[in-house]
Amino acid sequence: MEEKKEKECPWCQGSLILEESHYRGPHGKMKILRCGKCFKLISARLEGEPDGIIKRELLEGGSL
Repeated sequence: MEEKKEKECPWCQGSLILEESHYRGPHGKMKILRCGKCFKLISARLEGEPDGIIKRELLEGGSL
């Protein structure tokens, strides 16, 4: 059986646990993902924009 490798935060090299928050900006509601350990920015997008690419890259081992 293949073991799943945990993702590392590109900033602190700790295991990546995403913390999601929202912000209402002048162009719409933003969805912000930060590292749960160091709280540095991982992703920021307008809510409603497809974020499957980012999630797939984080979860399947691609590079951002």
